[in-house]
Amino acid sequence: MAEVNMVGGNGPVAAVVDAAAIDAAAVGAAHVPPAAQGARPPMRWTPTNSGFVLRRIYEPIGKGSRTDKGFKEVHVNQVAKHLKEFSGDDVTATQVYNHLRKWRQRWGKVCKLKDLSGALWDEDRCSILLEHEHYLGHIKDHPKDAEFLNRPIGCSLICWTTRLKGGATSR
Repeated sequence: MAEVNMVGGNGPVAAVVDAAAIDAAAVGAAHVPPAAQGARPPMRWTPTNSGFVLRRIYEPIGKGSRTDKGFKEVHVNQVAKHLKEFSGDDVTATQVYNHLRKWRQRWGKVCKLKDLSGALWDEDRCSILLEHEHYLGHIKDHPKDAEFLNRPIGCSLICWTTRLKGGATSR
């Protein structure tokens, strides 16, 4: 431990500093609090895993399970178990549930964009088309919408839109 004199807003201040902590910070070592040591890293969703989850969550819906108020916990748990077996990744039901929430939000965005004045749905390309001038004006005001307009929408989203029409998409 070393004593360091610093000048603060109210005059000189003496502080005790742990020299080892300063050395570790200088080398680039980060101190990890004990509570965070057991935390799992964020899941990296690949298009394969995403498509797998969307196809698997469709199975109970295809058998008549209602999803107008969300997915049942038993189905989400089952999908998490199947994904763990399929990919070998340690996947929790919470991660699957949050991923499904993401896709629901994306589907809501697609539905809103399909309803834009002048927007056309191209079934062959699975894309929402706007005339160039209208596209530029819309992107200027809403830059995040560019990923959904005048370009094919990802295959996982196509799976979601074509198979989960109705209750599961709240649309």
